[in-house]
Amino acid sequence: MIKPTPFRILFSLSLLFASLILVSCKDKEEPAAKDNNEIVGSWKLSAVAPATSGEVIQELALLPSIAPCYLDLVYVYKDDNTVSVSGCDQATNALSTFGLLNVGSSTKWKVENGRLEIKNDSNTQSFALTQAGDKMSMIVVLDQTNTKKNVLLSFERQ
Repeated sequence: MIKPTPFRILFSLSLLFASLILVSCKDKEEPAAKDNNEIVGSWKLSAVAPATSGEVIQELALLPSIAPCYLDLVYVYKDDNTVSVSGCDQATNALSTFGLLNVGSSTKWKVENGRLEIKNDSNTQSFALTQAGDKMSMIVVLDQTNTKKNVLLSFERQ
C-alpha cells in the first residue's frame, strides 16, 4: 500500500484543482438575447397611402402598375432582430427604389421610443411606428421639407 505523504496529498489536490479549472473553462455558448417587442411576427402590407388625406404622391400612383402584387408583401420580424420580406419581388424592389422601405438579406430592426429603425449595412431608415393589437402602421418621410409627401404604410398581423 502506498503511504500518503504531504507531497502526494498536495500533488493529488493540485491535479484535482487543475482538472476542475479545465472543466469549468469549457466554452459555453450563451443564448442570444431575444427581443420580445410586439412587432415580432409576420405582418402583411394592407395599404400604402399618402399620410395626408387628399394628397397625391407620384411614386404611390405608380406602385399598382409597377407591382400589382404589392399587397401580397409579408414582412417577418424575428426575435433575433432580423427582418425578411416575401410575397412580391417587384413590390420589394419598387418600395426600395422609391425609398419607402428597404429590406434586404442582412436587414436588422429595432423599436425604440415609438420608432422603428431598419438597418441595412450602413443605411438606416427610421419610421414613426404605431402598433395596436393586430394592426401596425408606419410613416415614411419622403421629403423632409414637405410633410404632405409623407407615406402611411399599414400592416395586419398574419
